Amino acid sequence: TRKRKEEMRELMELVRFPFMDKIYFMDNVENDKAIQKCCPEIITETLKYQLFPGEVQSPRTRPRRASILREAVVVIGGIEKEGPGDLFKLRASSNSITMTDSTEPSPSSWVSMSSINLNTKVGFAMAVLGTSEIILSSGKQVVQFQPELNTWTNLAPKSVEQYHHKLAVLH
Repeated sequence: TRKRKEEMRELMELVRFPFMDKIYFMDNVENDKAIQKCCPEIITETLKYQLFPGEVQSPRTRPRRASILREAVVVIGGIEKEGPGDLFKLRASSNSITMTDSTEPSPSSWVSMSSINLNTKVGFAMAVLGTSEIILSSGKQVVQFQPELNTWTNLAPKSVEQYHHKLAVLH
């Protein structure tokens, strides 16, 4: 049984429990006696990750490269430089979005994505959902970017105009 316990632990270390549905995890994994005995720290790690995503770092909290989820750096909006050299004029705020999934970005690794249909000149707030979808808010307008479709969708408008605010995702 000692060998079996070691093999189970080795197997459980490969499972990405933090990405599991919370209800399924609580009902089927957290209360499983065999898993509790062989790897209680993996259960603790998953519970911490579900409460504080992004703050717990381990191989199990990083998506696999072959999965639909992938890490990417996304740049949204901003003021763009127009012209060469040190002296330049600034172009108005941009509604562009660029991204790279390269671990060592180079000028050619940045890919232009679709433009935002949102007035970003007065500032906007942004949040990233666990599904990698991006939510932007400015004024009364709220839009959602779906990276797998490269599209922006208007969501229901807010009842009050807000500028220079923040967004947060709760799990």
